[in-house]
This record gives sequence, structure tokens and C-alpha cells, in this order.
Amino acid sequence: MLVLKTSYDMADIFLESFGEKHLDRTFQWIQDENLKTDFMFTALVTKEGHRKWYKQYCEDKTQKIWAVYNHDVHVGNVGLKNIDLRNKKAEAWIYVGERQIQGKHIGSNTCLLYTSPSPRDGATS
Repeated sequence: MLVLKTSYDMADIFLESFGEKHLDRTFQWIQDENLKTDFMFTALVTKEGHRKWYKQYCEDKTQKIWAVYNHDVHVGNVGLKNIDLRNKKAEAWIYVGERQIQGKHIGSNTCLLYTSPSPRDGATS
């Protein structure tokens, strides 16, 4: 039996489909040099470029992004890219953009929340 011990209550974390209201905060995070290095962002990202990316994302069926909330505050993003429904595979990614809560298990708890079966998936407790 695997027991996860954490200082954060997973009930404090929830996901919301990524939308236009998440763009400004996400843009601030992707200006951070550490995050750019971690995600291998090499190009300069402008506000205009970020909005253009969002419009493309909205049309892209091979990606899905959710905003990560902690205590009702948007603190990061999690998503799937290269979604291949035929072969049932995708690449997952996550980042916590708010530096002051990095290292507090928000990312790992989000991964657990994100990958755990839910009652709507037919899981039982």
C-alpha cells in the first residue's frame, strides 16, 4: 500500500479548463528566467505572441490545458500535448508558476488529482 504524506490538503487544489482569463497570469510566469530554462523556452514571448498562441491552442485538438488553483488562486497549469486518441497516448506536463509556493507539493498533488480515477470515470471508493 502506498501512502502519500503531504502538508497540503488536496481538497485545496482544483483544476479548471484553461481559458482567456488565465492568459495574463500565465504570461507573467513565462517571463521568469528559471521557468523558461526548465521548459526550454528559447524564443522571446510577447503579449501579442502569447495571444496568438492561445488562439491556435483553442483550435488544436492535440492539446488540452487546465489551470491549477490552490485556495481559489490560479497558481500554475497542467496539460496534455501530442494527444493521440487512436493509440491512446499523450505527453503530460505541469508547472507551478507562483514561486512562493513551489516546493510545497502543489505540483505532485496536482498530478495525483489529475491522474486519479474519479467517480465519473466509473471508479468506486
